[in-house]
Amino acid sequence: MYRNVIEQLKEWKNSPQRKPLVLAEARQVGKTYIPLYAASTYFKYSE
Repeated sequence: MYRNVIEQLKEWKNSPQRKPLVLAEARQVGKTYIPLYAASTYFKYSE
């Protein structure tokens, strides 16, 4: 499912002046799913 907020998270990720991310929305709109999806898709994890 495509969501506009994914594009906004990509812009936030690439911003040199990135600030902490705060999500404030209504109940059950994907506040947990969207950041987890974006993190697993666009951020590289290395140990």
